[in-house]
Amino acid sequence: MRIQTNVSALNAWRNLNQTSGAMGKNLERLSSGFRINRAADDAAGLAISEKMRAQIRGLNQATRNAQDGISLIQTAEGAMGEIQNILQRMRELANQAASDGMTDADRDKIQKEVDQLAKQITDVANTTQFNTKRILTGEYGGDGAITIQTGANKGEALGFGIAAVDAKSLGVGRAEVAPESTIDKDTNSFIDSSTLSVTGLEAGDYTIKITLVEDGSSGTYKYDSVQLDDGKGGILDGVINGNSVTFEGQLGGAEVTVAFTLNDASSTGASDQTYDVELKVTEKEVADSYVAATEANGWQAKTYGGISISTQQAASDAVKTIDDAINNVSGYRAELGALQNRLEHSIANLQITAENLQAAESRIRDVDMAQEMTQFTRSQILMQSGTAMLAQANMMPQAILKLLG
Repeated sequence: MRIQTNVSALNAWRNLNQTSGAMGKNLERLSSGFRINRAADDAAGLAISEKMRAQIRGLNQATRNAQDGISLIQTAEGAMGEIQNILQRMRELANQAASDGMTDADRDKIQKEVDQLAKQITDVANTTQFNTKRILTGEYGGDGAITIQTGANKGEALGFGIAAVDAKSLGVGRAEVAPESTIDKDTNSFIDSSTLSVTGLEAGDYTIKITLVEDGSSGTYKYDSVQLDDGKGGILDGVINGNSVTFEGQLGGAEVTVAFTLNDASSTGASDQTYDVELKVTEKEVADSYVAATEANGWQAKTYGGISISTQQAASDAVKTIDDAINNVSGYRAELGALQNRLEHSIANLQITAENLQAAESRIRDVDMAQEMTQFTRSQILMQSGTAMLAQANMMPQAILKLLG
């Protein structure tokens, strides 16, 4: 028996320290709920779980992004629905004005409501906003103009555009009139700078007839003749200088001065084209570019001034123009509806993916509470027994005193 070194006590003390450390880790895992609380617990597991955490948070944010995208689409589509209701009312009025039972005076009264409805379409388009963004004015009309991040990683986005649905873009609005300005005849859209200056005309309806002929290039035309027609047999030929057109002379006993410019015209048709631009002069020496255009050989010339129902023929033409606008809006709404359905499926997929990733991350990082509690109970028992044995080991040297005594 030795008294300088109590090997039994040292052994008991070492085991007690190990048990205490294990018990501390048991308590840490049970209190935090994590199996991995620091890199030392499982370096590889920590690295994998952190990557998964980044993906999970990205997927959750992508879900919120997609939900915001649906809200944006619903805002736009709801406003388009109201615009379509207005167009239906305009079509109803145009149908009414196309009847022989209406007089021109009656049509003038109906025209006032049509004009106000066209203005309301533009008001709806201009005031429809999502997070302060005007989404129906054409500002976000290009492909990918609106981008929704629908994934957790770079490049996982949905891009789309929302076409302009103001009255001018739909072909049912009116242009501003300014002296010596330019008419840009675009067969696909209404150009904001479309203007016309006319002086010296008596109040009444006039028609500018523009004839184009092929210039030798496929689908391209040049201006052959431009005439101003008062509808009463009076016709004034325009002088064409390049794209500039001028009228000077007398028409219906009034001095006429007209100056405007037409940009290059093109069409997919295969024959010469003729279309009319109706000009309504409301006061002497003041012109209003009112309604445009007939359909000629498959080329539909858009309007410059809005919807005119001032005559039975104009009202009949207006029905088709409004039908085109209704069909366009229906197409836009269908696209938005398809996008909304796509985003809803995207949200469902994101949620499933995030759920599965969370389950995988949990298996790596979270603690198994039942197993850990078993280990904690074992550590408790070892702690109690180790403490008791250390006490016994410390008592052993005292037995030597009996030998000495």
